[in-house]
Amino acid sequence: MIDYIKLSKTGNFKFGNSLNAVGELYLNLENTKLTLYPDKSYSHQNISDVTGVLHDGKKVSLIDCFTQGSGTKSILMDDAVPPKYENHHFIDIFSKYMTFGNRHICSSEKVIHEVSFSIDDAHNIFYDFDAYGEIRSSAQDKKDIIKKEEERLGRKIELGNEPWIFYYTGKYEIFNVNTKLGVISATHNPNIKFPGVHGISIIDSIKLNIRFETQKTISDAIDSIYDLLRFIEIIAGRKQNVSDLTFNLSNDEEKPVPLSVYWCIPPKRNDDNGSYIPHPSDIPIEGATDSEAFGAVLSNWLNNNEDMRNARARYSNVISKGKRYDIDRLVGAANMFDILIKSKSPREKNLETKINIRAKLIKDKVGNYFEDLDLVVEHAVKCRKYYVHGTKTEIDYNKNPDMTLFFTDALEFIFAASDLIESGWNMGKWIKEARSSGHPFGMFRFNYSFNLEKLKKIIPK
Repeated sequence: MIDYIKLSKTGNFKFGNSLNAVGELYLNLENTKLTLYPDKSYSHQNISDVTGVLHDGKKVSLIDCFTQGSGTKSILMDDAVPPKYENHHFIDIFSKYMTFGNRHICSSEKVIHEVSFSIDDAHNIFYDFDAYGEIRSSAQDKKDIIKKEEERLGRKIELGNEPWIFYYTGKYEIFNVNTKLGVISATHNPNIKFPGVHGISIIDSIKLNIRFETQKTISDAIDSIYDLLRFIEIIAGRKQNVSDLTFNLSNDEEKPVPLSVYWCIPPKRNDDNGSYIPHPSDIPIEGATDSEAFGAVLSNWLNNNEDMRNARARYSNVISKGKRYDIDRLVGAANMFDILIKSKSPREKNLETKINIRAKLIKDKVGNYFEDLDLVVEHAVKCRKYYVHGTKTEIDYNKNPDMTLFFTDALEFIFAASDLIESGWNMGKWIKEARSSGHPFGMFRFNYSFNLEKLKKIIPK
């Protein structure tokens, strides 16, 4: 997403039934606003899209707009417009998305060929350790390499006793897989400050890309981003902040037309939710060193998306709370299983049976590693019933609040882990290789025996 926070720009805009107006665009996420100053009083009408040319020459398109208010006021704008309007009509408009570039776009156009965006945990999910490095050969070997550069340049390079040589492998693509959404990939995007008197600098960003088989509208492209993000959230173990969003538009030429996108209400993680930064060794599937498995599971997962989308959206909502727990989170975690379609869980009124069918996918993969998981499910459901229906309970949850947390974690783990297993995830490999609790799966795993023993102690005999 463009880094235009609190940017204010003026320009000329078209809206409604081809009306023209001078306007001022103020970007600040959900507080973003376009204030238009039409020549005459504005009669309310539906505004879907607004296009404009800013006074710096950049073309902007505002998509999915609605009017926030209108009236009259005196204005003083920049030197590009008349200095002052007394009691002039104005309209305040909010839009969900804005694009900036060399052309306009409207919400109904099917012209988006590819989307690219960044997430904040990309380097941990795609831990491509060898993409950048330092040559640590002997000093003489490094001097020999630099001598070849002397020959190319045709001049002598003065060397010290211990020269350093750094490299980037030039491998841009980390993984690539064909899916129901299109071709999904992750790529390195090095920002290189070329060597000079001030030194050397390469800062890498990793982009997720979806290249569509057929051109998409903005709404369809955004829906695809959400679908991919819900998978990434399971792998990362937490919500992701989305940035640097770009739409590549297809045209008659070979090179697509890029538009930078400002997402006014983007997917984001609350800063106060206390979620852990995932460590590469703890995530379920590492996207760089195990890219083939990562791509296969992602492709299978998306094949099931139509059936699972609503339940997965609930999962995304509950994990957005990070390490903040409340009763609503427990109830929401249980409800994920209630809305599973018939092919994923029987249409029985017994919620416990539905959850145990999903838990069996885990037990079939790792045997009795999670001992008495059915007992945990039984009491998680009883806890949910207590808070929803007030039914009698065997456990005093006020005296044992940690059990409510344990049950919440168990329900979330069973849902997400069974979802990955059904898509081909090798859970046994993760059990052997994951080394710490830097992911919700790992946290549940390492605390499981302790919490299970406590549960058994407080259940009345």
